[in-house]
Amino acid sequence: MRGEATVGGKQQQRQPEATISPGRARGTVQHTYPERGFGFIRCTEGAVEDVGQDFFFHTSGLDGGLTMRELLPGSLVEFECREVPRGKRAEHISRAL
Repeated sequence: MRGEATVGGKQQQRQPEATISPGRARGTVQHTYPERGFGFIRCTEGAVEDVGQDFFFHTSGLDGGLTMRELLPGSLVEFECREVPRGKRAEHISRAL
């Protein structure tokens, strides 16, 4: 049956893969400049036109008590993409689940 696996002769429910919320994207932190309050995130999952693109973010866009010092290169995050006069920007950034 789909969504179930047999382990030791017993059927077990598979855990669903983590999905991102509509309107959000997932990516990895590429660079941070904590002393200047900004960094860049590379989109790895989300809108087709955004995947592979780097998004600027500012410390004011961090949610959930997340700080610049916690965001190391390679950290997985979720964010919303916003169009601003200078291009696209990541906002409402949180740790990816």
